[in-house]
Amino acid sequence: MMKFRQKILFLTLFFFLFPAFLSAKKSKSDLKLSEIDWLIKRTEYDKALNLLNFYMMDNPDNFDNAQLRIKKIMNARQQYAVLADRLIQLIKTEPENNKAIYEITAQLEKFERHPSSQNLQFIADVKKSAQFNYFRYLFVQIQSEAADLAEQGEYLAAMHKLKE
Repeated sequence: MMKFRQKILFLTLFFFLFPAFLSAKKSKSDLKLSEIDWLIKRTEYDKALNLLNFYMMDNPDNFDNAQLRIKKIMNARQQYAVLADRLIQLIKTEPENNKAIYEITAQLEKFERHPSSQNLQFIADVKKSAQFNYFRYLFVQIQSEAADLAEQGEYLAAMHKLKE
C-alpha cells in the first residue's frame, strides 16, 4: 500500500512539475531573445551576436527568429558602412567641408554603444585624415593666393599672406 501511494505521489508530482519545467525552459529561451533584443536596441551589436550564437546552439529549432535578429544587426552595420564610405568620399572631394565631415564622424561615433577596436581605430584614422586634408587644403589655398598676389606685383601682400 505504501509503494502504491509513493507511485501515486511520484506520478502526481511528475505530471504537475514536468509541464512547469517545460514552460520555464520556454520562458528562459524567450528571456534570451528579449535580452538580445534589448542589446540590439542599445546598439550593443557584438554582445548581441555573441548571445545569438549561443542561442542558436541551444535552440536550433528557433533559427528563424535568431536569423531575423542577425539580419537587423547586419542592416545596421551596412548603414554604418555606407556612412563610412560617404565620409571617405567627402574627405577626398571636399576636405574643406569641416561641418559635414564632423557631423558624419559624430554619427559614426554614436552608431554603436561599444564599437569594436577596429571601428574606433577607423574613426580615429578618419579624424586624422580629415584634419590633414583640411590643413593641406588651407596650405594650397594660401600658396595659391600668395602666388596670385606675387604675379600682380604685390610682393609684400604675398609675404603677409604666407605668414598666415
